[in-house]
Amino acid sequence: MILNYYTHSKEDKNSGCHNVIGYDDGPFYTIHISGKQKEKATVEFKPAFEGYIKGMNKAVMIDKFLLGKFNDFLFNKKKDKENG
Repeated sequence: MILNYYTHSKEDKNSGCHNVIGYDDGPFYTIHISGKQKEKATVEFKPAFEGYIKGMNKAVMIDKFLLGKFNDFLFNKKKDKENG
Protein backbone atom coordinates (compact mmCIF):
# COMPACT_ATOMS: atom_id res chain seq x y z
CA MET A 1 0.00 0.00 0.00
CA ILE A 2 1.36 3.36 -1.03
CA LEU A 3 0.03 6.59 0.47
CA ASN A 4 -0.96 9.11 -2.19
CA TYR A 5 -1.48 12.80 -1.57
CA TYR A 6 -2.85 15.13 -4.21
CA THR A 7 -2.85 18.90 -4.04
CA HIS A 8 -4.28 21.72 -6.13
CA SER A 9 -0.96 23.55 -5.74
CA LYS A 10 2.24 22.84 -7.61
CA GLU A 11 4.11 23.16 -4.32
CA ASP A 12 3.76 20.45 -1.67
CA LYS A 13 4.10 22.98 1.14
CA ASN A 14 0.64 24.37 0.35
CA SER A 15 -1.11 21.43 1.94
CA GLY A 16 -4.57 21.68 3.37
CA CYS A 17 -8.23 22.00 2.52
CA HIS A 18 -9.75 20.12 -0.37
CA ASN A 19 -6.58 18.24 -1.12
CA VAL A 20 -6.93 14.47 -1.38
CA ILE A 21 -5.27 11.66 0.58
CA GLY A 22 -5.56 7.92 0.41
CA TYR A 23 -3.77 4.64 -0.17
CA ASP A 24 -3.42 3.36 -3.72
CA ASP A 25 -5.97 0.61 -3.08
CA GLY A 26 -8.48 3.31 -2.00
CA PRO A 27 -10.62 4.88 -0.87
CA PHE A 28 -9.53 8.50 -1.21
CA TYR A 29 -10.66 11.30 1.09
CA THR A 30 -10.83 15.07 0.74
CA ILE A 31 -9.28 17.04 3.59
CA HIS A 32 -11.35 19.69 5.37
CA ILE A 33 -9.58 21.90 7.92
CA SER A 34 -11.35 24.35 10.20
CA GLY A 35 -9.27 26.87 12.11
CA LYS A 36 -6.31 28.99 11.15
CA GLN A 37 -3.80 27.66 13.68
CA LYS A 38 -2.81 24.18 12.58
CA GLU A 39 -2.24 22.79 16.09
CA LYS A 40 -5.78 23.80 17.16
CA ALA A 41 -7.48 22.99 13.86
CA THR A 42 -10.18 20.40 13.41
CA VAL A 43 -9.47 18.09 10.49
CA GLU A 44 -12.17 16.05 8.78
CA PHE A 45 -11.81 13.51 6.02
CA LYS A 46 -14.75 13.02 3.66
CA PRO A 47 -14.98 10.49 0.82
CA ALA A 48 -13.71 11.99 -2.43
CA PHE A 49 -15.89 11.78 -5.51
CA GLU A 50 -14.69 9.44 -8.24
CA GLY A 51 -12.42 11.32 -10.59
CA TYR A 52 -11.90 14.16 -8.09
CA ILE A 53 -8.11 13.92 -8.41
CA LYS A 54 -8.13 14.57 -12.16
CA GLY A 55 -6.04 17.66 -12.83
CA MET A 56 -4.52 17.62 -9.35
CA ASN A 57 -0.79 17.34 -8.71
CA LYS A 58 0.61 14.31 -6.92
CA ALA A 59 2.67 15.62 -4.04
CA VAL A 60 6.05 14.21 -3.10
CA MET A 61 5.72 15.07 0.59
CA ILE A 62 2.89 15.41 3.09
CA ASP A 63 2.64 17.58 6.17
CA LYS A 64 3.35 15.48 9.32
CA PHE A 65 0.33 17.03 11.05
CA LEU A 66 -2.03 15.87 8.29
CA LEU A 67 -0.41 12.44 8.12
CA GLY A 68 -0.94 11.97 11.85
CA LYS A 69 -4.58 13.09 11.63
CA PHE A 70 -5.18 10.73 8.68
CA ASN A 71 -3.67 7.77 10.52
CA ASP A 72 -5.83 8.57 13.58
CA PHE A 73 -8.89 8.76 11.31
CA LEU A 74 -8.17 5.35 9.74
CA PHE A 75 -7.46 3.78 13.14
CA ASN A 76 -10.72 5.08 14.62
CA LYS A 77 -12.66 4.03 11.52
CA LYS A 78 -11.28 0.49 11.78
CA LYS A 79 -11.97 0.39 15.54
CA ASP A 80 -15.57 1.57 15.02
CA LYS A 81 -16.09 -1.08 12.33
CA GLU A 82 -14.81 -3.83 14.67
CA ASN A 83 -17.01 -2.61 17.54
CA GLY A 84 -19.95 -1.80 15.36
